[in-house]
Amino acid sequence: MKDSTTAYLLWLGCCFGLCGLHRFYLNQPLLGIVWLLTGGLCGIGQLIDLCLIPGIVDSCNLAERGANTNTTIVQNINVQQPIQQPYVQQPYVQQPYVQQPYVQGPPQQ
Repeated sequence: MKDSTTAYLLWLGCCFGLCGLHRFYLNQPLLGIVWLLTGGLCGIGQLIDLCLIPGIVDSCNLAERGANTNTTIVQNINVQQPIQQPYVQQPYVQQPYVQQPYVQGPPQQ
């Protein structure tokens, strides 16, 4: 189990020119070498890691826990929903045109 406090103390190694020690501690040796050779990506990566350390520690602990225990793989179960008929708009049926008979008004005198 990795500890955030230890990772933060190793992060402070950047004050002495030893950037990336926390990456070695958190099982990321390739990034540790990159941080060591580039000065923590010119200090920017080192500052970003200040915020990322809790998440990296959690993922490292989760990976170690998963490797040491017998895990069960749960597969996605595809539950099929009942098939619904899509709404189809009925075509417009025009009513037959019936002309009203012409009605003349009352006879004029």
